[in-house]
Amino acid sequence: MTRLLAVLLNPPLTSGVASLRHVEAARLALACDSVLIANLFSEPTRSVEDINVIGKCPEGWTQSREQLLNALDSADVLMGAWGISGLTGEAARMRKSQVAWLAQSAMDQGFDKLWTVGGTPRHPSRWHQYVSDKYQRAVGETLELRLSSVLSTVDLADFT
Repeated sequence: MTRLLAVLLNPPLTSGVASLRHVEAARLALACDSVLIANLFSEPTRSVEDINVIGKCPEGWTQSREQLLNALDSADVLMGAWGISGLTGEAARMRKSQVAWLAQSAMDQGFDKLWTVGGTPRHPSRWHQYVSDKYQRAVGETLELRLSSVLSTVDLADFT
């Protein structure tokens, strides 16, 4: 049984249905049997702007490390999906440090690559925009096919 671990930024305050639906599409595209989700930052927020306020301190970042390690231990395939924009200042520095820690921890457990959408760890809530016909980046009639055409790996060492 192949398990996909999708690493997102933080838990949502909403149901997160769209993101979960998109992660499920990635699971299918990568031919995995199940999916796990873990987060870089432990505190639920409405937006990344909220993380810029509460994510200045290390606690919200370090509190998620046990969950991340447990998820890595249970996973076979790793996907970066924490997003590429929105964080500034100390919160952005904290995310960069957390990503470096995650990459090293994943490499310590035998992972060498990270699946991404379009070569960067875009958040699933933005995948539909990335694969839309408007930008001509993806091909296929379904979200799964369109995602399949833009999924690529990045070496974990690039994040350390």
